[in-house]
Amino acid sequence: MTNVEHIHQRSAAYGIRACSSKMEIMFWMSMKASKKAVEHVRSGKGPVLIESVTYRWLGHSSSDPGKYRTREEVDEWKKKIQSKNLRNYLLENKIASEEELKLSKLVSKSSRSICKIRRRKPIPAA
Repeated sequence: MTNVEHIHQRSAAYGIRACSSKMEIMFWMSMKASKKAVEHVRSGKGPVLIESVTYRWLGHSSSDPGKYRTREEVDEWKKKIQSKNLRNYLLENKIASEEELKLSKLVSKSSRSICKIRRRKPIPAA
């Protein structure tokens, strides 16, 4: 079992339980998978492999121009991982309410504004 699409599929050859998290809801799925994995391991049932599949929008470092992929490829992946997917997941699973998401958006916007204003001011002398 070497030619597999996802790493978590290899665990079956070793009798290890495994799961994979979708990138659109990575954080929540990873939390859920991690909780189940910890319970499994602590109960003495053996190891668990968790694969978190995601896509890096930027290069490996600031000096990486990312010329090994097209702009279209990056744009296509960005469409797949829009924040609306996370928003829908949070609402459908009653993790957050519409009001909480609006408040969170407002706080984020305010924080960015404060940071921009602060960057324009000179650093005070020590």
